[in-house]
Amino acid sequence: MKFSDVDRVVLREVVRELSERGDFRTKDVSGHPKMVGSHHAFVLESHYHDVVGRVIGRESVALNLRRGGRNVRGMLWIVVR
Repeated sequence: MKFSDVDRVVLREVVRELSERGDFRTKDVSGHPKMVGSHHAFVLESHYHDVVGRVIGRESVALNLRRGGRNVRGMLWIVVR
């Protein structure tokens, strides 16, 4: 999976949905049914979650997010209000 394989429209939609509830982690985004459905060809690749997290990081300012700590569920994305 490459960065260009991530559907930015779906990613933004999922991030917007999760942001309404508060802070979230990378795997909340990458494991969301809309992301899995849109990226079904890549979900089982070992670096799927990492690529999604890196794309969120690259677009974090536009998505109104900042990084928090990391754990097994990935980076904590803090919603900037």
